[in-house]
Amino acid sequence: MGVVYVQWDDSYSVGVELIDKQHKQLFDFTNALYEGCRRGETAAREHFIETLHATVDYVAVHFSTEERIMEKINYPDTANHKREHADFVKKIMESQKELEEDKKGVALKFVQFLRDWVLSHIAICDKKFVEYLNKQGGIKN
Repeated sequence: MGVVYVQWDDSYSVGVELIDKQHKQLFDFTNALYEGCRRGETAAREHFIETLHATVDYVAVHFSTEERIMEKINYPDTANHKREHADFVKKIMESQKELEEDKKGVALKFVQFLRDWVLSHIAICDKKFVEYLNKQGGIKN
């Protein structure tokens, strides 16, 4: 991959290997989408749309993982966390529609949104969730 738009470092770790691994993958998708924005118009659009579809699929897996754990430990803020996930998916769908309508600047705006959302969601919501998880004894099979 070329330019790194957002770099993982240990300050983003929530301390749960599975979730950290998935978050790192979201960083990789963000960087891949950014790389797509830097290409020529046609190549950028094709690369971006292809990567966006993969990101959507992966986000579904990641959100499902977090939500399953939340339900298992009866996390008291599950509804709000799920709402954040749902709002994020809605934003992805809106951006995808705008891309299909060939609106200008959508790709870069979406990459910036993704970076900011992932960073703030990890730093605030996911760390709060994992703090509660750890108080419950961590992940159990």
